[in-house]
Amino acid sequence: MKRILSLTFLSLTLAATHVQAVESSCPSAWLGRPLVSGYVLDGPLQDNAILEEDAGGTKNDREFATWQVAYVYDDGRQITLECRYRGATEPIAIVVVEPVKTCSYSKSKTGAVELGCQ
Repeated sequence: MKRILSLTFLSLTLAATHVQAVESSCPSAWLGRPLVSGYVLDGPLQDNAILEEDAGGTKNDREFATWQVAYVYDDGRQITLECRYRGATEPIAIVVVEPVKTCSYSKSKTGAVELGCQ
């Protein structure tokens, strides 16, 4: 079963930070720290229901992964993005409140990471 995380409140600390927003992607940086990785979850972060990508690989020197997630919203749940930043001990969790159909991850050969849904 695939599960996703949701954000519940905004905090300016990195300790178990949750953000409730109309956002659908991880910020490229948080408190000056670059995004280095992340996960797509079905439900809240504490459920740890990390989804496996539906497709992935390398194209044009970029790593990529995609997830088809419309079924999560069809079942009354929400996607949560777990955003991990260089040097931070805890992730930032972003709950994707508005229904989305796909989520995608990419990492360039220079290390720039993007994780978001639409």
